[in-house]
Amino acid sequence: MSSAPTPTARERTASRCCVAQTDRPIYAVWMASTKQRAAAKKNIKKAADAAKKKRTIAKLPKKTRTSLGKQINRVKRENVGA
Repeated sequence: MSSAPTPTARERTASRCCVAQTDRPIYAVWMASTKQRAAAKKNIKKAADAAKKKRTIAKLPKKTRTSLGKQINRVKRENVGA
C-alpha cells in the first residue's frame, strides 16, 4: 500500500484551471477546452439560425411590435443614465 494521500476535489480541479490572484482572495478562472469552445460556437450559430427562421417578433401584430419597441427604448434610456 502506498501512503501517498489522494488529491482532494479542490486539488483535482486546480490542475484543470488557471489560478488568478487579485489583491484579496485567490479564485479559479475556468478555461474552456477546445472542444467546449467549438461546441459553444456551434450552439450559438444554431440558435441564431433558428431565430432567423422563426422570426417570432416579426409575426406579431404591428401594435404589439410597436409597444415592444417602445418598452425596449424606455429601458435603454433608463440604463444609459445609470
